[in-house]
Amino acid sequence: MITTHITDPHVACRHRLLTAYGWFVAARPIEGGSNPTSSAHKSALAVNEARREEVLRVLALPAPVTRDGLRVTGLAMAIAAEGRAAGSDAGLYLTLAARAILGATGENLPPGFTGFGDEPDHDDRDRAAWTGTGSLPVWAQSGKAAPDDADFLAEVRA
Repeated sequence: MITTHITDPHVACRHRLLTAYGWFVAARPIEGGSNPTSSAHKSALAVNEARREEVLRVLALPAPVTRDGLRVTGLAMAIAAEGRAAGSDAGLYLTLAARAILGATGENLPPGFTGFGDEPDHDDRDRAAWTGTGSLPVWAQSGKAAPDDADFLAEVRA
């Protein structure tokens, strides 16, 4: 009997996606509370952009062909939809699709996820996420505009 192992390119993006999201969660208070002209604020914006780029990397791939690929796609959709459910029809549709995929695959939302925006306590959780003390990844602290492959390899997020 011959078995064929299908490799889904989405699975290879999981580490980078969750690492970039973790960086964003940690840097969110800096972006939300620092002087917009400060270097820390600019670095936090670069971290936010890195998160966005990793989401787009996943969503630009062809449709997933495996359950694990679908799980990563659902995560990317959820990260893209964070806080957007009530903002527009497109945000609502993205939220519904992300919830359906995550529910069907049993995938959990990443740590620090504040919600889709339609939960009763979302505003309080979102406000709290943007305040307090934050931190920047090493690449952003050093003034780099974006992470490179080595920066993702240095992280141990799963």
